[in-house]
Formats: sequence, structure tokens, C-alpha cells
Amino acid sequence: MDSYLISTMIGALAALLGSFGATFFAQWLAQRQDTEKKYNEKIEEMQELLIQVKLWAEVENNWQWLNDEFGPSSKEKNTLDCPIDRLSLLVNRYEPRLVESVSQMKKAISDIKFLPIYTIEQRIDDEEVFHVYREYYDSFLAADVAMNHIFEQLNKELNKKGVDKITTPR
Repeated sequence: MDSYLISTMIGALAALLGSFGATFFAQWLAQRQDTEKKYNEKIEEMQELLIQVKLWAEVENNWQWLNDEFGPSSKEKNTLDCPIDRLSLLVNRYEPRLVESVSQMKKAISDIKFLPIYTIEQRIDDEEVFHVYREYYDSFLAADVAMNHIFEQLNKELNKKGVDKITTPR
């Protein structure tokens, strides 16, 4: 009778450990999938924000060109939002490989935004303003190229994991 009791207790203990192990494994797997899903969503949000930042920069570039060609009253000022701060926040948290490019882009955007103040302080003439602006814009474009390269790598990595290709900003 003792052998029946011992084998019953061993079976019960194994069933109890198995159920706890299965529950733990299922929760771990679900948490991992949620983490990967959230990461993928944040990467996609970063790419969408980059598209918005690029659109802002393009409108700003066109506005600057029109001002240079046709005078300051030729077109209204750029009213688009530039979500570079949100992009920077997400990059710092989720994809540190992009930090250098976003920092360069953020500096170029800051320089572009404060160009009118800079031109007044430095007493730069209109012809030179456009050249200074082009330097800032070229710096922005260089950061953009570097970011696109990293996003292409991310898309390849995610594609290997079975994630559908997410938008690569162009």
C-alpha cells in the first residue's frame, strides 16, 4: 500500500509541476509576442514620423527656394508639424542604432527653424542665406540617407522573423 501512495504522490507532484510549467511557459511566450508586436508597431511609427519630418523639410526647402527666387512674400510660412522630438524619443527607447542620424537630423532642423534669427544676428545678405540654408538641408539629407539604410536593415531582420515588410521612408 505504501508503494501505491508514493507513486500517487509522485504522479500528483509531476502533474502539479507540469501544469505550473505549462502556465509559466504560455505566459512567457505571450509576453514575448506582445513585446515583439509592440516593437514592430514602434518601428513602424518611427518610419511614419520620419516621413512626416521629411515632408516638413521638403516644404521648408521649397518655401526657402521660393523666397530666394521671388521674394519673402511669395508663399506662406510652413505650417506643417515637425515631429522630430517624438521620433527622437522613440529612437532612444526602441532603436539606438538610429540615435546618431536622428541627432544630426534634429540639429539640422533646429538650424533651419532658427535661420531667420541667425541671419539677423549675423547680418547675412539674402544670397548668402540660401547657401547657409542649403548646408543645413544637405546635413538633413545626409542623416536621412543614413536612417534609410538602417531602416532597410531593420526590414530585412523583421522579414526573417516573418513580419510583413513595414514602410521604408523614401
